[in-house]
Amino acid sequence: MPRCSVPQAIHHQDIGSFTDLHPPTLRQRLKLAQQARDLRRADLTITNSEVLRRAIAERHPEVGRTVVIRNGFDLRPFDDAASDPEAPHTTPHVLVPQTGAPHKRNALVADVLAALLEDPLSPFARVRLTVAGFGDYRDLRSRLLALRLPVSAEFTGYVSRAEMAGLYASANAVLITSAGESFCNPIIEAHAAGRPVVTAPFPVARELAGPMSLVATSFQANALAAELRHALEPARWTAAVRAAGRRHAHRFLAEQQAATLRAELAGLRHLGHGPAAGQSAPWREG
Repeated sequence: MPRCSVPQAIHHQDIGSFTDLHPPTLRQRLKLAQQARDLRRADLTITNSEVLRRAIAERHPEVGRTVVIRNGFDLRPFDDAASDPEAPHTTPHVLVPQTGAPHKRNALVADVLAALLEDPLSPFARVRLTVAGFGDYRDLRSRLLALRLPVSAEFTGYVSRAEMAGLYASANAVLITSAGESFCNPIIEAHAAGRPVVTAPFPVARELAGPMSLVATSFQANALAAELRHALEPARWTAAVRAAGRRHAHRFLAEQQAATLRAELAGLRHLGHGPAAGQSAPWREG
């Protein structure tokens, strides 16, 4: 709000605005210009990860006060759906809960499964795959067909929160192949459901990692497949580990993050106006 004479905060959630994650289209360039203006005007900049906070500081060192407030979750559906792992399956069930956006690298999922099935140490002959999220996933569908993998694939499209929790609980492992994220909700959701999550080594994966996180050593299919094979070993995930995973997820409850946000916004009360407002005026809550 450029002509509003009250303190202003801006909340960024897209690390692609401050790294080279997205292609430099005209739309992206216009977005970056607008965000640069917003950052200069804001009294407070909020990010949802330390990784994103650092990315903003590196690209815009002139930015003033910044704080990290994590994504907040309602985990009740996951608490309700969480269950103990079943006995080892002949066909492991892998959940991929990411959209069809290009930076998610969904086609790599097929190569990861191919590497898993070709591994002489793998006891599995087939894989059941569930892909949940928006998108047509043409790249992944085409890659699965090209590789002729013994994979049973289901593409659910949008599902409700309760249905999503059920998908986590029914999977043996969760796989994230993204090239980068400002946050990664599936890491928290997988822990809430008591399920191991395998991720590519983007920085926020290490920031959010919990006791059921397996971060690959590289972005290559073989590295991801190696961690996925470990994730599919049920003996690793004892009741104690699953309980620790759920405790990790509950650090991100919405109520806790909202309290932090409320306190940060209350700290702006002493300011009479935003830095670009042009005139002083009292700020009243409401």
